[in-house]
Amino acid sequence: DDDTQAGDDTSASPSCADALVAFDFEAGDQDFASEETDEGFDDPWGYGSPENSDCHSGESCWGTGLGGEYGDCEAGALLSPVLDLSPCAGEALQLSFWHLYSMEEQSSSGTWWDGAKVQVSGDGGESWADVDPSEAYSGTITGNFSECETSSDFDGEEGWSGIGNGWTEVTADLDGSLLTDSFRVRFWFASDRAAVDEGWFVDDVEVAQ
Repeated sequence: DDDTQAGDDTSASPSCADALVAFDFEAGDQDFASEETDEGFDDPWGYGSPENSDCHSGESCWGTGLGGEYGDCEAGALLSPVLDLSPCAGEALQLSFWHLYSMEEQSSSGTWWDGAKVQVSGDGGESWADVDPSEAYSGTITGNFSECETSSDFDGEEGWSGIGNGWTEVTADLDGSLLTDSFRVRFWFASDRAAVDEGWFVDDVEVAQ
C-alpha cells in the first residue's frame, strides 16, 4: 500500500538563516563581477592580490588598482550576484564589508576629486539606492570629469575620498523593501583627469542579521 497522502508536503520553506551570505573571495571571485558605468571611462576593478597592500583576510580581494595605482578617467562598479533575501522579509538585516582606500587628496578649495560609494538594489540592479554607511562619506565628489572623454554620473555624488584609516569595517542597515529575491550590492568608483593613488579595495562582504 502507498501510505503517502496527497497534499502531504513535508519540505521546509527556506529560512532566513539559509538566505544569509558571506563572501571572503578566497575560493574565487564568488560570482562578483565588474562593469563600466560611464561610456568613455575604463573599468578599474580587478580580482586578486594587490601589489601594494594586503587584503583584509586571506590572499584575494577586489580592488581598483591591483597592479599599483588606478588610472585617470576610470569609472566602474563591482556588482554582487543576485541574492534571494525574500525569506528574510520582515527581519532586520545588515550589510557589512571591509574596505581600504587611498584616492586623490582633497584640494585646498575643499573639493573631493576621486570617489567611491556603496549602493544596494532590490530589483536586480535595475535601480540603485543609497545606504547610510557607518563610516560617513568624505563629502561631495566634484572632480575634473569634464576633462575626460565624457562626464561621469559620479560627479555630484556623496562618496569616500582621500586617504582612509587602513582596513575598516563598514555596516549599513537594509530597508525592508530591499529584502526581495533580486537583491544586489554594488561598489561604485570613479576617477577624474588628474592625480591618481593606490585605489579602493573591498573584502569580506556579508549580509547578516
